[in-house]
Amino acid sequence: MALQRLVCIPLLFVGTAAAGINWVSVWLEPRTPVVLTVGETRPYTVMGLSGARMKADLTKSPHLKITSSDVDVVEIDAEAGTFIARKPGHVDIRIEFSEAVETVPAFVRAPKAASQTNPIEGVWRAVFTGDVGQRPKVPSEIVFDVNANGNLLTGPVHAGSWPGDAVMSDGRIDGDRVTFAMTGHIPFKAGGVTGYPKLCFTGIRHGDEMKIELLWTGAGRSCENGQQFDMLAKKLTY
Repeated sequence: MALQRLVCIPLLFVGTAAAGINWVSVWLEPRTPVVLTVGETRPYTVMGLSGARMKADLTKSPHLKITSSDVDVVEIDAEAGTFIARKPGHVDIRIEFSEAVETVPAFVRAPKAASQTNPIEGVWRAVFTGDVGQRPKVPSEIVFDVNANGNLLTGPVHAGSWPGDAVMSDGRIDGDRVTFAMTGHIPFKAGGVTGYPKLCFTGIRHGDEMKIELLWTGAGRSCENGQQFDMLAKKLTY
């Protein structure tokens, strides 16, 4: 019984005096992009890690601040701890607790009958697969929401804090092969030159996985001139 009391005391302290603790990170559990369907209401859990390496559920803490970049797409009921999907689109969910800040992409998709869905459609999460030293420093992953209309491909792309968010351009589908590009809206500076990153994707789908060749170049340049990175994407939803 004494041991149980010792275990409970830190957890109680977290809930009542969290603002005075040095929190080093916060995240949504599970650690995946949020994918919702229009009209869906889903509970969320926010976890935190303190400087003393103590984990705690911060969802109901009065010190937690969680916001949506567009409440018309995803509304947040902080009191109930739920996401409410209002209309199709992409938003960023920002979580703030003490000094810890995290941003999580969220996608809302329109409901579709199974007979109306192309296998390529859905939200995909891609990570780099090459040698660690050869990967870009940012982003660590890229999430894209695929919508198909015949052989045309459209949808939002989330590439971390940089290059950031963009919409697909030149999207095409040919069987299990897809191609699209995105141009970031946050500029880079290199060698006295300022430009905008352009990412060109060529993917081959195998079931719920997709091998991707990414060519990274600059806006206004041909994709063929880009630096190549290999990625593997997995489908998160249908």
